[in-house]
Parts: sequence; C-alpha cells; structure tokens
Amino acid sequence: GGLTQHLMQAGKERQYYKAKIEQANGHAQEQDPTMVHITFDFAQQLELPQHTRQVGPIYFKSRFKVQLFGVCNEAAKKQTNFLFHEGESIGSDGKKAHGPNSVISMVHHYLRKQCSSAKIISMHADNCVGQNKNKSVMAFICWYVMHGYAEEVIISFMRVGHTRCSVDAKFGRLKQQFRSSEVDSMDDVVSAVDSSCAANDALRYSWLWRVWDSFLA
Repeated sequence: GGLTQHLMQAGKERQYYKAKIEQANGHAQEQDPTMVHITFDFAQQLELPQHTRQVGPIYFKSRFKVQLFGVCNEAAKKQTNFLFHEGESIGSDGKKAHGPNSVISMVHHYLRKQCSSAKIISMHADNCVGQNKNKSVMAFICWYVMHGYAEEVIISFMRVGHTRCSVDAKFGRLKQQFRSSEVDSMDDVVSAVDSSCAANDALRYSWLWRVWDSFLA
C-alpha cells in the first residue's frame, strides 16, 4: 500500500544519507578537504528572557525572539549555529526570516568560510518548500558551480516525517542547555550554545543578507 511504499522510500533516503556521511568521513580521515557533507535546518525560535524559574506574568508577554539556523559538517562533527534576533532578520519585522534569501545567505556564508577547499559538496535538508526546496536554492547551487567555487553540489531532501538528522541532535543538546540556563541577552544565548556540547559553535549575526531570488531570477 501507500504507507509501505512511503516507508521503503524513506528507508532508501536514509541509507543514501548515511552513505554520504561515510563518504565524507573517508575523505576526512585522509585529511582530504575536497569533499564535504553538510545538513542544515532552522530550529524552533528561542525567546528571551529565559529563566529556570520563570516569572509567571512574563508568560503572557510577547518575548524577544531569536532565530536559530544550524549547518552541520557531518565528518568534522561540528555545527555552526547562526543566531540573529528579530531586529537583525531579513525583511520588515522579520517576516522573511525563514525565506529562501535568508537560507541562501547563511549557506553561502558557511560554504565560503568553512568549505572553500571543497570541490564536491553534498547537502541534506528537509522538504520545506518555502525554505529549501524551491527554485531560488536550485539556482544558487547552479550559480555556485558556474562561478567555480565547487565542481559538483548535490542537494537531497528528506522524506516528510523522516527528516531527523545530525543537525537536529545538536539542536536537542542546545535546547536542553538553553532551558536550564539564565538567559537575558544575546551574549547569554551565545554562552548557552557554546556550552551545550563540544560540537556546537555559536555565530552572532555578522554575515550579509542578499536578495538572492531577484539576483538569480
């Protein structure tokens, strides 16, 4: 039936995901930086202030929102967590914080800073059309290769309902640390991220937002 077929396809996608990680691990063991595999996704937004003993009336207030976007290098077992608050997001009032221009700007920044030696880049993301699975992201990948930054870029999308990957595990550790910390500022958020586990690194807003969809149209 449909469910059986769905589970079989999800299983094949999971096997492919693991194979890409193993391939990247092989290159890393040989100290060969020319092939990398990354996963990326948004986490549920963080809200400040966050106290372990939350004051009751604050529950009913609109709290300060911080967006969290993670890019995980599977072989290096390191995740860069992009942090930006509602006053720093792309678009007015942060309405486009999760749009393709936002995603591409951060992925582009990560690739140029962290994967500049990579000739083959494999990426996994979830099936969210608004963020990842759209013509702007596909056009960006073509542009990236055409400009000679890489020879091959492959992006794959997890099946709906079966999207859990390494980036989510790092988010889990991060959220656990966040909930057990006293967080009143962006500096406190950075501290919570950096202390959540050895694999998590925080990156405060410092990259450029670009209107990629218009540029690539």
